[in-house]
Amino acid sequence: MFITVLYGDNRQQIFNPNCLVKILLHHIKERCHLDKNDVVELSDDQGAVKNLHTNLTEYGTEFLSDREQLILLRVEKDAEGEEDRPLYIPLLDGLEEDEEFIRKLNPNPEPPSTAPKGKRLSKHRGSVVDTDGYKGKKNKQPAKKTTPRTNSAGKRGSIN
Repeated sequence: MFITVLYGDNRQQIFNPNCLVKILLHHIKERCHLDKNDVVELSDDQGAVKNLHTNLTEYGTEFLSDREQLILLRVEKDAEGEEDRPLYIPLLDGLEEDEEFIRKLNPNPEPPSTAPKGKRLSKHRGSVVDTDGYKGKKNKQPAKKTTPRTNSAGKRGSIN
């Protein structure tokens, strides 16, 4: 299994993702000539970020597909001061001017005041899941009563 990482002026490197993400990202930084203190990430050509830097103790094969071509990204703090929201910068020449790709990498978050009242949102690995209308399982039927009864052998049992 291998992946191809695209970066720079149409450069590419091949990596084996069958290792811890921490080790994979270290080798990507080393072989793509980045500073060891840079935080890097990968995305597909549609701008879907793989969120590897948040899963350093997992294996790369859990997030990446065989022969997948990925774009190398630099992760920085958001300039708007939102520390929890990273800013992704593509390191493949030509993509830094592609506004549509940048928008997909860094979507604008929905302001909390625009969410309908009573709507609960929960996050899971960077995805937002709409749980509106979920009430959970409720047992609407009362529990059945059991009545003791003697069977043909004269022993007591119960009927549902």
